[in-house]
Amino acid sequence: MHHAAGNGHAAAVEMLAHLGSTAVDRPDSTGRTPMHRAADGRHAAAIESLLRVGSAAVDLPDHHG
Repeated sequence: MHHAAGNGHAAAVEMLAHLGSTAVDRPDSTGRTPMHRAADGRHAAAIESLLRVGSAAVDLPDHHG
């Protein structure tokens, strides 16, 4: 999910979410969520997909705050 979101693959984000492969808000080892990755890359479609498929939190901090 992190890789798909961080690279702007909105369709893959939706497919992974529907398959139940991972939680939309699950942080990686640095505390970053798929939403952080999508936002960093300015991938609007991936952000919209994350919001659509699961109530992705937009205000979760990573390990740096």
